[in-house]
Amino acid sequence: MSSKVVCAGNGKASMEARDHHKNGVSPKNHRSRGNVLNYFVVVVLFVSFSSCSSPESDGIKAAKMKYNYENDYNKKGNEIGNNVLKETNKIFESYIKNFDSYSFNNRNEAREKLKECLENSKEIEKMKKSAEKLEEDYKEQRKKSSEYYDKLNEKYATNREKEEKFRYAYNNYEPKKRVEAKPNDNESSMIINNRGHIDNLIQSIIPPKPDLERLKNDLIGRAVVNQTTGYSNWTISSVDDLRELEVINITDNGKEILFDTQMRLQKNNQWDAKINVRYVLPDNEDWWKLQTFNSQMNIVRTGKYDNCIKPQFVQERVAFRGTFTLLYFVNNCDETLFVYGTVQPFQGDDRTFSISIPAKSTYPLRLSGNSVYSPYVKEIAKPYEIQFIEQVGL
Repeated sequence: MSSKVVCAGNGKASMEARDHHKNGVSPKNHRSRGNVLNYFVVVVLFVSFSSCSSPESDGIKAAKMKYNYENDYNKKGNEIGNNVLKETNKIFESYIKNFDSYSFNNRNEAREKLKECLENSKEIEKMKKSAEKLEEDYKEQRKKSSEYYDKLNEKYATNREKEEKFRYAYNNYEPKKRVEAKPNDNESSMIINNRGHIDNLIQSIIPPKPDLERLKNDLIGRAVVNQTTGYSNWTISSVDDLRELEVINITDNGKEILFDTQMRLQKNNQWDAKINVRYVLPDNEDWWKLQTFNSQMNIVRTGKYDNCIKPQFVQERVAFRGTFTLLYFVNNCDETLFVYGTVQPFQGDDRTFSISIPAKSTYPLRLSGNSVYSPYVKEIAKPYEIQFIEQVGL
C-alpha cells in the first residue's frame, strides 16, 4: 500500500499505520516502523513542497539569472577597464617624460605621435580583444536570460493574475549584491591629470607660419579657373605642374595670412595664373589652409605654331542665295592645334571662334552649327583674325 504525496498536506495519520494495527502488529514494532516511514514521508513532502513553483518564485528565478550575468559582466568589465586605464597612464607618463626629445615641429605632429603610442600598445590591444569577447558572451547570456524569462512567463499566460504576480516579482526583485560598472577613481584622476599635462605641452609648441614649400604642397589638388576661351579649368595634380611660383604679397594679422601668388603652370601648354591662398590659425591648433581663389589664368602665347595653320577659301553655291566663300583652316603640323580668333560673318558683327584642328588635316570654320560665309572675301583684306594658335588641352 502506498501513500499519495501532494503539495498541500492534510495532517492526517498514515493509513498504513492503521492497517498494521488491524493486522495485529505490536504497538512497539508499529511505533518503530512508523517512525521510519514518517521520516521518509517528511523528507518527500519537504522535497515536494520545495520543488513546487509559483509565479513569485519563478519571477525571482528569472530575475536572479538576469542579475547574475549582469554582475559577472560588470565585474569583468571593470577589471578590463581599470587595466586599460593603468596601461594608458603608463603611456601618458612615458610620453610626458620623452616629450622634449621628440622635437616636434608643430602641434599636429605631437598629437599624431601620442595617437601612435596608444595604437601600438600590445597590452591595450590585448585588452581590447578581451573586451570584445566579453561583449559577445554578454549578448549570449542576455539571449539565454530572455529565453528563460519567456519560458517561465508562458506558464502563466492563461492566468492574468498569476502572470502579473510573476512580472511583479521579476521587476521588483532586489539582489543581495549588485556590481556596478565603475572605473577606478584613482586611475581615472591620473588620466585626467596626465592628459591635461600633455595638452599643456602641446600648446607650448609655437606653430610655424606657412612657407613657400608648404604653399606648393597645399596647392596640390586645387582647381584653377581658366579665363582662356576653349580651355577647361586646371587642377594642380603635383608640384611638377608648378614651373614657377612667386609670392608677390603677404598680408598677416596674426590670426590670418593671405598670400598673393603668381605662378606659371605647365602641361601641354604654359599658363600664367594669379592665385590667392588664405590661412587661418584657430585656437589651440596649427595653421591650416582655409581657401584658394584665383583672379586670372591665361595661356602663355609661344608663337611656336603660328605658321602651322593656313586659310583655304572654297567657293560654294547656295540655292536661291548665290555663291559664297566657305572658310577652311589647314593644319600642316604634327600636333592637334587649338585656334582662337575673330571672323566677319556674312551678316552681323565680328564674332569670336575657337576650334580644334587635328594634325595634318583640313577643318571648316563653323559658328553655332552653321558655316561662316562671306561673299566679300576678295574685297576685304582681313575677313578673319587669329589671336593665337597653341596645342589642344592644358
